[in-house]
Amino acid sequence: MRMITAAAAATLAMMSVSGLTAATKPDAKNAAVMATPPGITLQSVRVGGGGGMGGGTAMTVYADGKGKTLYTFDKDTTPGSSACVGECVAAWPPMVAPPSSVPTGDWSIITRDDGSRQWALKGKPLYTFVKDERVGEAKGNNAAEMWRTAVFKPLEGAVFPEGISTEEAVNAPGWTLVNARRMTLYTRDGDTGFGKTTCAGACLDTWIPLTAPAVANVMGDFAPLNRGDGIRQWTWRGKPLYTYTGDTEAGDVKGEARDQKWRAVMLVKYFNPANVVITTSPRHGAMFATANGMTLYARDANKFSGGGASHADRSVARGTPATGRIIDVKGCDQTCAETWTPFKAAADDQPTGYWTISVREDGTRQWAYMGYPLYTYTKDAPGTARGHDIYDITGKIPSSGEPAQTAGAQALYWRVALP
Repeated sequence: MRMITAAAAATLAMMSVSGLTAATKPDAKNAAVMATPPGITLQSVRVGGGGGMGGGTAMTVYADGKGKTLYTFDKDTTPGSSACVGECVAAWPPMVAPPSSVPTGDWSIITRDDGSRQWALKGKPLYTFVKDERVGEAKGNNAAEMWRTAVFKPLEGAVFPEGISTEEAVNAPGWTLVNARRMTLYTRDGDTGFGKTTCAGACLDTWIPLTAPAVANVMGDFAPLNRGDGIRQWTWRGKPLYTYTGDTEAGDVKGEARDQKWRAVMLVKYFNPANVVITTSPRHGAMFATANGMTLYARDANKFSGGGASHADRSVARGTPATGRIIDVKGCDQTCAETWTPFKAAADDQPTGYWTISVREDGTRQWAYMGYPLYTYTKDAPGTARGHDIYDITGKIPSSGEPAQTAGAQALYWRVALP
């Protein structure tokens, strides 16, 4: 989990719904803005240490649809304008915004001198770098002491009342409000007016009001509410905040499944394809499935070297994007695909957020999540995960020219795809 504390330095007002146009307002049910527009992806890179695949500091950056790291230019100081023109463009191609693109959240579009449209993040135009040859490279970072990687920092600088912060919740998926114990905060659809609450009596056995100190004052979108039952409660945009007794661990968002009138307060939302849902199981926790309940799988690599974390550990079980890209669709050939059905992307689908698109030999476009192409299993029924932990001892990982482990016995295996 990544967390932003109340010690940050700016205000949450920049994320206010009132600051968005009608075309880009977030979903009224959760007020979340999308982390990236279509065509912009999120990639893990190492910055420093040469900017290559090894060394340096690991971080998540914005990238184009092919996974190439995006950069900002220190000389871009005039709003709506790019200072990278002429020969500069040959080394630093602008990140083109297609005609169908619309501004959203921190994302805007500038028109260049040649009439082309370019994506900008918080007003700063974005570029790729020609010397970045593979996904995960950031060779342009600090070039000429003027070029910077566009680092993914959702809600950077937001300020919250003491005891309230925001955290990444994979079950959601996105960044939700949490209390001091890192438990997800909810609002109720029926609480539509400022200073009003519809949760009383038996409702309070399941939904616990987030108490506000006696000295609490209005702070941005947050304000205290005297409920009339002796409880002083925090509200967010006029709606009282609660935790759910069924959430037992940080990141749990079980309350929405309990009652559709209750919603986790999500500030930033991650993209998922329209036919993908997040389900939960006692064994795997949150995992991806198709809209009709078929579990989604990734083919991963496991190295048996005696010691180290087990792949059953959730942090390990998600895999590493570099390994997913090495295996790619060649990890399941035409014969394999008779049992493991590629999860297809439509012709007009675009890579977005952590989701990219791989192309199979027959031209089929296949969704991949964090580098791993996804599949369903023909022996599954909706709601089952019979394909998890099916192994194929190979002694090697398919090579794509990227670094790969070579020591010790290795295997390819199938695992459920985890958000």
